[in-house]
Amino acid sequence: QHYVQGFWEEGLPTMAGKYQEPGGNQYSGMWSEGRASGAGTFKFGDGGRFQGFFNDGLPDGTGTMIYRNGDRYEGAWRAGRQHGAGTYTWSNG
Repeated sequence: QHYVQGFWEEGLPTMAGKYQEPGGNQYSGMWSEGRASGAGTFKFGDGGRFQGFFNDGLPDGTGTMIYRNGDRYEGAWRAGRQHGAGTYTWSNG
């Protein structure tokens, strides 16, 4: 099921809300002009998840990505990519 739940302004989600896609991707957090912006959590349908800050729908600022294989990156992000100080930990040690 595809849905967006939350506050709306001029036809776009804004402030706090939730989003879900049929493939299992889910976002819960802050919105601005219809895009994830501010603190939030994105859960991927494959089991991975990102928790941290978003800008224009992408991880931006500080956050933690836990990949489906259990690997983990904690640190800085810019425009959806690891950027700056951070720590990558492999699940197999």
